[in-house]
Amino acid sequence: MNTEAQARNLFTSACIFNLLGGSFLLFMPERLAQLMHLPPPAWQSIYGQLCCAALFTFGWAYWMAARDPYRYRPFISIGIIGKAITVIALSTNWLLGWMEWPLLLFGVLDAIYVLLFWRFLRANPV
Repeated sequence: MNTEAQARNLFTSACIFNLLGGSFLLFMPERLAQLMHLPPPAWQSIYGQLCCAALFTFGWAYWMAARDPYRYRPFISIGIIGKAITVIALSTNWLLGWMEWPLLLFGVLDAIYVLLFWRFLRANPV
């Protein structure tokens, strides 16, 4: 598989991951909370709305990177930062015992994306 096809697959999968997470949070917040062993969220919460906005915005950015990873290279760098912050936040909360392990799985997936995004940038310099 060539580099363009690999990039398209990588960033399309990241897009889908974010859009699915945002959709669950938007349309099924109670079910998502139940699956993650969290208290039911209040959708009216600004925190939930901002989280959806971030997930959908990053999903769009990954979609653009999937279409042209060289033109939208800065989106990939920003994605690394956003996903790394997510990994740190989730890991810290789990280590402190403030959340249960199911939500940590999203952090593990984000950590994998951080590594794959970084690998793409290193293998494809400007």
